[in-house]
Amino acid sequence: MLNGDDPYFRQWFLSLLPLYDDGVGQVLWDANSVIRDRHPFAQRWMVPSDISVTKPMARIRLGGLVERLSEKFQRSWFPENIRTSIGQGTDVMVGRNVLKFHVGDRRAAFRESYMAKCNSYGIQP
Repeated sequence: MLNGDDPYFRQWFLSLLPLYDDGVGQVLWDANSVIRDRHPFAQRWMVPSDISVTKPMARIRLGGLVERLSEKFQRSWFPENIRTSIGQGTDVMVGRNVLKFHVGDRRAAFRESYMAKCNSYGIQP
């Protein structure tokens, strides 16, 4: 999310349709009370009841070395523009819990255009 108001993120957040929720959806919904307060008619996401995910009966724990080697191998397959953009801003984010590959993140320009349009109509963004 951009610092300050991020109308693109608000729209994305409110239009999510989770297919499965292991609890992270609840945490995400609760963590964004500012957006929910701004959109009082927004309703909590409804996970379809006919979808279920079963956990594997057994897991093989191979340790951190295999994980680190796998991550290094996978990153080597990233295109050059993604590799050089990692950690340079909000465009490309790569981590254990997030993969975001928007090399040309245009949310700031979208926000400026949105604010200008709202101001031209004399309404609060």
